[in-house]
Amino acid sequence: MKILMTIPAVGPVYGGTSKAVLELSQALGQRGIELDVVTTNLNGDRPLDVPTDTWVTAENYRIRYFTNARGAKYVMNGGLIGWLRENLDAYDLIHHNTLFAPMISAAAWICRKRGKPYVMTPHGMLDTWALKYKAWKKTPYFRVIEKPLLDRASGIQTITSTETAQVGKLGIRATPFLVPNGVHTEAYTGPATGDLFLETFPEMKGKRIILFLSRIDPKKGLDRFIPAFAKVRKDHPDAAFVIAGPDLVNYKPTVEGFLAEHGCADAAMFPGMLGGDLKRSALAAAELYVLPSYSEGMSMSVLEAMACGLPCLFTTGCGFPEAAAADAARIVEPEIDAFARALGDLLAHPGAARVMGDRARTFIEDQYTWRRAAEKMHAAYGTMLAAKR
Repeated sequence: MKILMTIPAVGPVYGGTSKAVLELSQALGQRGIELDVVTTNLNGDRPLDVPTDTWVTAENYRIRYFTNARGAKYVMNGGLIGWLRENLDAYDLIHHNTLFAPMISAAAWICRKRGKPYVMTPHGMLDTWALKYKAWKKTPYFRVIEKPLLDRASGIQTITSTETAQVGKLGIRATPFLVPNGVHTEAYTGPATGDLFLETFPEMKGKRIILFLSRIDPKKGLDRFIPAFAKVRKDHPDAAFVIAGPDLVNYKPTVEGFLAEHGCADAAMFPGMLGGDLKRSALAAAELYVLPSYSEGMSMSVLEAMACGLPCLFTTGCGFPEAAAADAARIVEPEIDAFARALGDLLAHPGAARVMGDRARTFIEDQYTWRRAAEKMHAAYGTMLAAKR
């Protein structure tokens, strides 16, 4: 079985989708699947420092980066599309990741035209809120381009049960199959301390850290979470809000305005994007993890925080009701009062919050690992290829 993954970009600034595709590719390779990834060298304003237009051997798979101009967006890459036309027949099945990216639409159209089996993974982009955001351009694009490609796919990988239901609501004819994201739990269950984070940011020493690890973006719900944080801080003056992530759309000044407006600018900090040991230390230093997003696929940062045993507060927009059913996280509507009640309760009862965090760790270890995801995806590939014979 030889599989090709396509994705517009895998730079770390693009968050969970990029990481999920590479982690799944690695896990599939461990199962003996011959897997290649084609993408671009985009990474926000600074391209990745990688060899381009040649194969790079990663752990259990190969990856090929096509050159994009510095600062360009991933609208189209003629090199990638031209390469796909010439090499399509070398693969048994093509797996396309994300929607509303013209280069991926073009790649899927080539597969459809040539009769090549292909899978599409929306990564949360079919969520109702996501479709309404910038609907003036998404609605016609979906009707004319995306839906016909989704209809003709060999299958639609959904990463949450909520997304599976949405595929049906949109009348997409291809069959969805659920393969959630995962984590390498061994990377998060070993001993760790918050010392490195607190040494790097000493102003956080002695604070009860509420951690946000995601892009600074309008869809992340900070406009409603910050007023809730301001309310709760009156009873918990030692609470601090760490907003860690890249700002790709210049939204940070707006968030700083929210903090100033609600009188809590002195209780928040922006350490930038955290990675490696510093990120792991931040998770260890934090008392709570929050993701107040209006819309997500399956958040990698939520899975990682839960794998660490960190009590998590996130929204129904994150599409993870299974965590609530397992009493492994606090999930609320993305509203100010709901945030304030849940956040206040978690800070007022730290012992109960820690017990919930322990349940979260076990829940992720049992059900949301990349090994399990690769098993499910491998089986799905086999089913789709058998149907084409």
